[in-house]
Amino acid sequence: MNKFKGEAFLFHFASIGNLKSFQQYFEDGNININWKSSIFEETPFFVASKNGRLEIVEYMLASQRELNILSKDHKRISPVEIAKINSELQEKLEYENEENEIKQRQANCLSIYNLLQEYQSNLKGVKSQLRKKLKLKGLNFHLFQ
Repeated sequence: MNKFKGEAFLFHFASIGNLKSFQQYFEDGNININWKSSIFEETPFFVASKNGRLEIVEYMLASQRELNILSKDHKRISPVEIAKINSELQEKLEYENEENEIKQRQANCLSIYNLLQEYQSNLKGVKSQLRKKLKLKGLNFHLFQ
């Protein structure tokens, strides 16, 4: 069996925005949530930020898992930077069928960008707000900074 099978599923569900399936793998303590893809060096957090998966980003930020939010891809772009870039993009992605999907992705990327800016300056406050919003119990502030 592939050593990184769970990580690959986590990456996939972060990419497509399937929160329920993502949570199943994310909560498995044996899966490295900061795993980077071999070619583009993207983490699940980066991919969720890049693709405008606001629910996934919020869930990851609110979690009790140790999360590296500053990890950069092969082009040295961070999650906050890619969210900002993609909030301004006008191009249609291949999985988007309608104009409203493009606008929603852009809006989500802008929300992610703003959330990450606030998170970096007020980690405990934002984490606490997200945990309340998502109805998660307990607090744990293990982060790579």
